[in-house]
Amino acid sequence: MNEKVIKLILKLIKNKENVSTDSPFEVGKQYFIRTVTYHLTGKLTAIKGRFLIFDDAAWIGDSGRFSNAMKIGIDKNVNAEVEPWEHTVFLNIDTIIDAIEYPYSLPKKQKYT
Repeated sequence: MNEKVIKLILKLIKNKENVSTDSPFEVGKQYFIRTVTYHLTGKLTAIKGRFLIFDDAAWIGDSGRFSNAMKIGIDKNVNAEVEPWEHTVFLNIDTIIDAIEYPYSLPKKQKYT
């Protein structure tokens, strides 16, 4: 490889502007997100850089039987653990394992089994 190509590649690697902040998320939709530690539900209100901003969010310590939770909703699942947030939540996109649009009512009551 010639020196110009190597310099160009190094420049592209170091150039933060080439890091895509595009995401499949849409403001106004509700999501269930699995992160590297636990889960979160909420309504997406904004996307700022690498952060998703949620209102009406809840930390989901345990979804119970996962397929049941996705069929009927977290708050209706027997063994779910839910901790609603009273504040806006900022979630770094880099912590997301997977996500789905959440078609059920967002859990708003604390639940522990």
